[in-house]
Amino acid sequence: MENESADNRKLDREILADAKAQAQRNIKKAEREADAVIKRAKKDANNRTDEILTAAKKRAAGKAAVIEASIEVEAKRVDLAAREDVIQSILEDALRNAQEKSGFDYKETIIGLGAEAVAKMSGDSFTITLNGEDADSIGEQVVKAVAGRIRAQSGRDVRLVLAGPAQIGAGIIVETADRRERVNSTFDKRLERFRDRLRIEVGETIFPEDK
Repeated sequence: MENESADNRKLDREILADAKAQAQRNIKKAEREADAVIKRAKKDANNRTDEILTAAKKRAAGKAAVIEASIEVEAKRVDLAAREDVIQSILEDALRNAQEKSGFDYKETIIGLGAEAVAKMSGDSFTITLNGEDADSIGEQVVKAVAGRIRAQSGRDVRLVLAGPAQIGAGIIVETADRRERVNSTFDKRLERFRDRLRIEVGETIFPEDK
């Protein structure tokens, strides 16, 4: 019996030792696995951090490019606006000088505009309209000169009548006697009609680098 009891205690010790050894092995395995998990987590975190930083840098670069492009567009817009202001100022000054009959032969200009208008229209009877000042000072001269110029240019004999003075600016209005055709060659109307072409010509003159 004593031998059997000793054998049993020995077996118990061996089982306990095996259990402890197995437990130690399991603990070490768990520790290794935990270390591996922690390392993977750190690596994944570092990779994620790199990805976030890279994405942030790309977004920052994109925003910088957009801002730079916006600045360039705005600079061009301001430059174009400034140039347009210069061109419009020149056109307005030209109209003001024309209205003031400054720097050119006003009567000759009116005669030329009248003849140009008559040449564009059909018929042989026309009415010429000038403002009050022009009608009194050069009205009859313009009527005779326009008729003579049309005869010299095309052989047409036309009859021109000076209408009563009108509330218009500098320039001339010509219409057929039946009022079916009419050409308004007052300076402000001509500038209005030809503004786009004139602003291009003026722009090319004062800003030749844009051609």
